[in-house]
Amino acid sequence: MQIFLIAAQITVLLVIGLLLWQIWRKFKSIPEDEVIGEDRAKYMTQRLTWIAICSGFMAVLQIISVVLRVLEII
Repeated sequence: MQIFLIAAQITVLLVIGLLLWQIWRKFKSIPEDEVIGEDRAKYMTQRLTWIAICSGFMAVLQIISVVLRVLEII
């Protein structure tokens, strides 16, 4: 069970890293003198929403992991 939880946490971290990398690439592709358009803002908002969801899922995985360790000790 712990191996599954660790694998799930690593997977979530990889997904968050991928989303951050996509946002970074989008920012780098914008010329300095250009304003961020509606399409780019929507793209980045979607990515940030998914990062928030993944962060919540990561918190749940951490809580489950701690609870399982405590129950194992008792």
